[in-house]
Amino acid sequence: ASGGAGGCASRPRGPSKDSVLLQLTAPAARRAAAGRLALPPAVTGLLAERDHRVRGRRARSVSQGLLLHAKSLAMAHLARAAEANESVSPGEDAQAELIQGLLDTIDEGLTTGMSQDFAEDQAEVNDQLQRIVQCEREMADANATSSAHGIAAAAAGEFAACQSTAADLSSAKDSTCGEAHTLLAGMASHPACSLANDTSPGALAAFIECLEERATALPGARQAHGECFNATTAHEGQVEMCQTKEHGYHEALCALRAFVAATCQLYQSCHTREADNYAGVIERVRRVEAGRQTEAVALVRSRCYLAIIQARATTLAGAEGQALLSTCEHLTMANLTTDMSNFTITYPPAPSASACQLLPPGDGAVSVDCEALAEARLRLPYTGLSPLPANASLQTSPRLQLSRQIVIGAVDSIMRLSGSSVLVCTIEDSRQLIMSNECFMVSEAGGELSESAPVSGALGSWIAAERLGHNKALKFGRDGRCEVVVAEGGTLTYRPAVNLLPSSTKAQFMAPMEEDRMVVCYDRSLKWNEHHEVRCGFVTDVNGTLSYSHDTLIVADIPHTWPEPHIDRLSDSRAMLCYGNAMRDQESAFCQLLAVSTTGIAKLGGPVDLSADIAFGLSRGEVTVLSAEKVLVCDIKACVVVSGAGSVLVRGDALTLPATQASAGRQFATVAALWNDQAVLCWVEVNHGSEYGTPYCAVAVVQGMTVTLDKEFPLAGDTQVRSYKASATSFGPGRVLACYEDRLTFWPEHERGEHADGCMLIHYAGAGS
Repeated sequence: ASGGAGGCASRPRGPSKDSVLLQLTAPAARRAAAGRLALPPAVTGLLAERDHRVRGRRARSVSQGLLLHAKSLAMAHLARAAEANESVSPGEDAQAELIQGLLDTIDEGLTTGMSQDFAEDQAEVNDQLQRIVQCEREMADANATSSAHGIAAAAAGEFAACQSTAADLSSAKDSTCGEAHTLLAGMASHPACSLANDTSPGALAAFIECLEERATALPGARQAHGECFNATTAHEGQVEMCQTKEHGYHEALCALRAFVAATCQLYQSCHTREADNYAGVIERVRRVEAGRQTEAVALVRSRCYLAIIQARATTLAGAEGQALLSTCEHLTMANLTTDMSNFTITYPPAPSASACQLLPPGDGAVSVDCEALAEARLRLPYTGLSPLPANASLQTSPRLQLSRQIVIGAVDSIMRLSGSSVLVCTIEDSRQLIMSNECFMVSEAGGELSESAPVSGALGSWIAAERLGHNKALKFGRDGRCEVVVAEGGTLTYRPAVNLLPSSTKAQFMAPMEEDRMVVCYDRSLKWNEHHEVRCGFVTDVNGTLSYSHDTLIVADIPHTWPEPHIDRLSDSRAMLCYGNAMRDQESAFCQLLAVSTTGIAKLGGPVDLSADIAFGLSRGEVTVLSAEKVLVCDIKACVVVSGAGSVLVRGDALTLPATQASAGRQFATVAALWNDQAVLCWVEVNHGSEYGTPYCAVAVVQGMTVTLDKEFPLAGDTQVRSYKASATSFGPGRVLACYEDRLTFWPEHERGEHADGCMLIHYAGAGS
């Protein structure tokens, strides 16, 4: 403190060159001096590591230790001054000078460290604040670099230009056809040529003149009609083109809206995350800041007490000494005059989340059902697909190990619910201790697969299921009984089961035609293994009520069991039915083209024998429609391409599947569309005397009317499983989900472990729809 001002000196005098501190240069000497002078442990530790930077709790411990020791020395010095005793106790001067030098050392290191700590903490606060701002920049950058806006704007421009042209053509049509109508109306109002009963030459000549006059007007009338016809045809063609342009615009607008929704969601998530992180940074830095300010005050108060120790007793006599002591005791950050009082962090308020308005003005008002458009893109057969890019590579991941065992029944027990979820239904099996039918969802999000909780239904065996509508499936069981499964969020619910088909129904297969409407074909058993027939009709779901109508006999007098009539949609007006012989030595597979309309179902041409020169493996084959021109029918022994584009089915070249690694071969093939010229074929390879094996898949490629098969790969990867069947379903363009069993009852008792049932997403990376 300066002489009589009562303040604390901003920079007390430093130690002299011959001070004790400068003489203690060796660590051993510093430790010995500290021991002799009874310094507090914190100060002793600092002397041992004097050249190291002291920060954080240890620095505050040193500062507080010095403060307490300096205060006790100052109070002792004041007490002696009050007794007018200027003598000092042994070592007191040396101790005071040691503290002075130590304070100088700490002042240089500690102040520098505090400044660095302050700068780092302020930078961390500022950096985290910028992370919040960066969320908005990233949103803006994503919006600026996306092609979705440009594509939508171009499509909107093309549609508007098309509409403008259509309006001009409509006006031209109305004008041209109006003029033609006026001309013809005038001719109609002209007195008609009439011969009546007058046989005179004059009457006959007048009649001829009338006909000649009318005849001269016919070319003009025909020309007016032709111009009206051409104007009408041009307008109708333009309207049809505008419908295509409008569909393209709606597709682009839905893609833009999907991009905007995803971008806004990312921004909101980013802002929330970084704002929470900012709050956490502020909370932590405030604690550090408070400790740093306490540290600064302790250091300055120590210097203030040291000034008392260095003052002479005569200066401290009376009330002045106590005033100086009080000044030291009441120093705070508020009245410090050193640079350390500026160590106050600035905490700018976090910016609020911006309104994510990325859609151009007017686009949000356009009425378009994007969900319906998205569903149309996912319907089979896929339309509007470009050839796969050269860099598209087949990926066999992610793979999901299921938490439950599954028993796969009919191939159709797995089907797409939406663009991100698939319904898997299993059948009861007493050997597997799975006694009730269960359905659950497998969903894909962010490159990962997940499963929902299973829900048991009323139907337990002979399950066949197919998509009925958005997040809704129809599931048939034994004897024509069925139930509807509805997915709401991540939960499945069932509607009550109903009897929809005859009780003599043995197997049924379905093909979705449109939302809430499907065509169903079933095997009606009139006499077991002697008299069966295939019938087809429509199932509709209106206001939660199922109905079956337009029942039509397609194939009669089938002399064997299990024809398994598989029906697939080719277009809105066509379907293909395939059936076979699964119980006789003579293997056969037939397919029939069907016309499908709101008024009923009819056969187009006759059935085509797909097994005329190839051997199908005791079934009618699994069918997937790649396009109306490319339908792939595969079994465990062969694949063949069929075209349904004409008035009758046309059979292409057959591919006999190569021999397998297993000695007995394949069983239970399943096939699912991957692209408009590719499909995934899966099967189980078994050994002699065994009914289980390893599930494999391969990609079948269709070119023209021929098919080739790529190299197979194990569906379960490196995991060893024992499967009876596998199942697969198209999951959207370039995506197939395949599931496989691991039936523990097929494992030897000593080899049984945890089941490894699972599903895998087979897809093309780099392919887009």
